[in-house]
Amino acid sequence: MELKTDGFDYWAISFTDNEIANPNQQTLKIRRAVFLYLMIEAALQNGIITEPNDFKNGIDYTTKIVKANDQKDDPNYYMTRGFINIVNRNFKSREKVPSSISEYTNPSWEKEAYPYRDFLSYVRAAMFYTKTEFQEKYSPTTYPLINQRYEIVINHIQNNYGIDLEGIAKGPQK
Repeated sequence: MELKTDGFDYWAISFTDNEIANPNQQTLKIRRAVFLYLMIEAALQNGIITEPNDFKNGIDYTTKIVKANDQKDDPNYYMTRGFINIVNRNFKSREKVPSSISEYTNPSWEKEAYPYRDFLSYVRAAMFYTKTEFQEKYSPTTYPLINQRYEIVINHIQNNYGIDLEGIAKGPQK
């Protein structure tokens, strides 16, 4: 059954009997992330959740970024500048390397997340990867700005709204 994300109580009809009886951990992780992410996104759009004031400190949204692996030493390499791969809203598709800075600033792309696309990309990453997994992808030594921004997001959501993004990534503990 395809994941249903519209209408009333969509979460209740998004699982088949077989999926409940024989849970697949990756499928459950994706559905958990989608359900909770959509709530966070809606709360942000409605002003219930806010973007942290210091999240964009030191981030340049105007200078062109470079993204090729052979350009990692360039000061405009996207990860050096604090940008992460874009985790899709459905959590199923492969992560996307941003093609340009406009992926964070253009209101016609991913309209649901504009103007919080950069922040929500971090929220999605924090909901899907544990801190250890995140740091394996984005070494704190190599990409300190990314890890600083990750901590800002994790702490802001936990301290102000009581939502444990890493707990969502870890899932239920037996």
